[in-house]
Amino acid sequence: MKRIFYGLLFFLCLVFVAVLFFQDYIYIFDQNFSQQSELNDNDKEDFSSQLKESPEMRACWFSYLEWQLLLKNKDEKQFVETVRGIFNNLRSCGINTLMLHLRAFGDAFYESPTSPVSKYFNENLGENLKFDPLKIIIDIARENNISIHGWINPLRTMSDEDFSKISNNYIIKKWYLAENRRDYYMKDLTGKYILIPTNPDVQQFIVEVVDEILNKYALDGIHIDDYFYPSKIDTLQENDIDYYNKVKPNCDINTWRRNGTSNLVKAMCNKCHEKNSNIKFGVSPQANLKNNYDSMFIDVKLWLSESGYLDYIMPQIYFGFDNSSHPFDKTVDDWNNLIKNNAELYVGMAVYKVGMDNDQHAGMGAKEWKNNTDILKRQEECCRKYKKYKGYCLYSYQSIFQADGNLNLKSKQEIENLNSLF
Repeated sequence: MKRIFYGLLFFLCLVFVAVLFFQDYIYIFDQNFSQQSELNDNDKEDFSSQLKESPEMRACWFSYLEWQLLLKNKDEKQFVETVRGIFNNLRSCGINTLMLHLRAFGDAFYESPTSPVSKYFNENLGENLKFDPLKIIIDIARENNISIHGWINPLRTMSDEDFSKISNNYIIKKWYLAENRRDYYMKDLTGKYILIPTNPDVQQFIVEVVDEILNKYALDGIHIDDYFYPSKIDTLQENDIDYYNKVKPNCDINTWRRNGTSNLVKAMCNKCHEKNSNIKFGVSPQANLKNNYDSMFIDVKLWLSESGYLDYIMPQIYFGFDNSSHPFDKTVDDWNNLIKNNAELYVGMAVYKVGMDNDQHAGMGAKEWKNNTDILKRQEECCRKYKKYKGYCLYSYQSIFQADGNLNLKSKQEIENLNSLF
């Protein structure tokens, strides 16, 4: 009996020890599994961050027209919901960068003591903000791993009617009211006043605007487009000739104009890098190099030869392959060959032309956008062979998406074909 008793006792002890062992093992396994689950969650975060960390920029422009269409006169809750929807749409198309209009006509889509709130955001020009729209957009962009470049028009301002509606305390209004207004402003064919970029006070003001934006908001870049000198400047009643004669520079007026825009661009670039060396400064000129030099008075060859002017160039190559005077592939080649410094090449692509019945001035390519659904895809494939090429930007958000968030029916097939490359 004793043998049976001690044998049973020994067996129970073994069972007890085994239970303790396996309990510890299960605990350790459970801990390891929890850590693995956490690792998987981190892996998911890393995967989602690949959108932003893609070696290629896949961007689109979001202009003041999109602000007006999608975000105007919304309360904070409605604004947040709409912005979340916008970023969901961007992610669905693999877009990792947004060129967001912050300043279109001497106004602002953000809190600013120096510029009136845009009429394309609030009903009334200069009306006080009830919340900070740019902070909300940046926060939601971060959640979605999408970069934001603040897009500003440094020179274009308002019409007489709009100037009458804003406070006299704004510097652009003071210059408008000044007896020497022609030292500060030109007036384009649409009746809008354009700041004169050769004026040192104008340059300082624009740099201060950039400084103000970057002090308040964590942007990834500052971006300007092709609005420099107004079209047909020398035929305008109010241009910069009087100011040129007043300052008497030691050069002809066109050289003086180009020097002014180059100094302005360089000052803006320096301000960005002064704030943070990781902030990129980029320019998006029109694609026609001759027009840029002779009509816009911008010397992109200089900017792409020497350092300190820009980090990237984004020509608006809104042409098809069959364009008679500026075929897409030849134009990309010209821009790529122009780059002699470390500037990166991004290409602006014309989603707004998809389905267009008649592409004016395209010659033999007038029907190209109507008859094809893979132009954007072929353009991306064409660009990828260039070492300087780092991505594209699509114009514009509303050419890709409808107001209800669905893909625009006209561009749907083109966008799907483009995205098949990724």
